[in-house]
Amino acid sequence: MTNQSFPVYIISLADQDLRRSQMQEKMKHLGLDYEFLDAVDGRGQDVKQHPNYNGRARRLRAGRDLEGAEIGCFMSHKKAIEKMLSDGHEAAVILEDDVILTDYFPKAIEELLKIQNKWELVRFLGSPKVARLTQRKVAPLTDDHFLTRLKTTPSGAHAYLINKSGAEKLLKYMQKNVYPIDVLMGRSWQTGIEMLTIQPGIAVHDEEMESAIGQTRFDKSLQLEPWEKAVYPLTRAMYKLGESVGKNYSYYKSYFKDKAA
Repeated sequence: MTNQSFPVYIISLADQDLRRSQMQEKMKHLGLDYEFLDAVDGRGQDVKQHPNYNGRARRLRAGRDLEGAEIGCFMSHKKAIEKMLSDGHEAAVILEDDVILTDYFPKAIEELLKIQNKWELVRFLGSPKVARLTQRKVAPLTDDHFLTRLKTTPSGAHAYLINKSGAEKLLKYMQKNVYPIDVLMGRSWQTGIEMLTIQPGIAVHDEEMESAIGQTRFDKSLQLEPWEKAVYPLTRAMYKLGESVGKNYSYYKSYFKDKAA
C-alpha cells in the first residue's frame, strides 16, 4: 500500500478482463492504489424508458436520442461520483479503462490537491488537438506543467480529478440526463463548476482500444417525430447559440481572477 492521499476509481465493464489487466499494470507502474467500479452496461437498453433520461430535450438539441451505451457511461460516472461522496473523500481521481497516463500523473494530483481553492474539476485532456486550443494559464504546477482554463469544451471523460464541491454540483445535473457525461462536464456556465485542465497533457484516451460506447453516437442523421422535426431548426440554433455564449462567458468572466492567481 502507498501513502497516497486520494482514491482512484477505475470505471470498467465487469467482463473486460483484458482492459482491467492492462490498467492493473499501469497502476502498478505508477505506484497508485485503485479500485475498479463495475460500469453500468447500457448496451441494448431502451433509452427512452430510462428514468434518468429526458429524451425530448435531447432530441430537440441534437436531433436524435442518446445511445444506450452513452446512458450507461453517464450512469457509470454518476456511480463513481456518488461513491466518492459516500466514502467521505474530499477529492477523487476517476478514470475510464482505456486511458494512457504519463509518469507525472501521480505527482500532478498531489500538486493539485495543494491548491484546491483554484478548481473543483480538473479534466485531463491531453491530446495534441487540445494543446492547440485557446487557453489561459491559471497556476504553475511545475516548471513546465500548468493548470489552464480552456476557452472551449473538448470531449472526453477518460480521466479527471473532482473535489467534493464539484461532485455535489455535478450530481444536481445528473438526475435527468440530456447530454453525454463529457458534454455535461464542459457546461460550467450551467453547473457553476470551476473546471480547469493541465497542459502539457498528462492523460489521453488510448486510440488503439475500440470504445465500448461504439461509433453510432457520431451519426448525424435526424431521428425525430414530425412535430419535433418542424421546430428542430429553431431549437438547434438556440442550443448552439447558448453553447457559444456560455463558453465565452465562462472563459472571459474569470480573466481577472486567473491573472491574479
